[in-house]
Amino acid sequence: MRVSLEGLQQEIREARATFLEAVRGITPEQATFTPDPDRWCIRDIAEHITLAEESMRKLVRGSIERMRAGRPLYQGVHADKGLTIQEVMAKSFPKKGVAPEVVQPKTNDPLPVLIERYERLGHTLHADFQLFAEVDLETLLFPHPFGALLDMNQWLQLMPVHARQHARQALEVKAAPGYPPG
Repeated sequence: MRVSLEGLQQEIREARATFLEAVRGITPEQATFTPDPDRWCIRDIAEHITLAEESMRKLVRGSIERMRAGRPLYQGVHADKGLTIQEVMAKSFPKKGVAPEVVQPKTNDPLPVLIERYERLGHTLHADFQLFAEVDLETLLFPHPFGALLDMNQWLQLMPVHARQHARQALEVKAAPGYPPG
């Protein structure tokens, strides 16, 4: 089901605000605390969500640019055409997926630097959505690393779902035993 771009843009803004609320005001010690070695700290979560949103928006912009330049586009059978991203995720995504290498944290930048980077990314959202409104996003396809073939509208639907998921993850870290006091 196609989700309106106006509604999507607002949903992304709200999800981004939820994520930022979950990670602001954290000390450096709290930012690097992890409840166990198999989980990310809040700093890593912030880097991942920034990399992921940058990557998703670049994918949509790049697909539009390729189409306009007459360059080859990804082709495939869109078995999940017309489904919302939540329906696709329930059907095709693993319950616990490992983030693709390209969006795994690797810089060790301090949390305030990552928050600033994420906020700057938010400042370009409106301009990106003006571009996105110029084409039929459902005709542009690219597979998700978890195997589902998504159209660009579904890729955009993924952004707020992903931001909220990682806001919850940050809150879980903050609620874990041993989380350092502020």
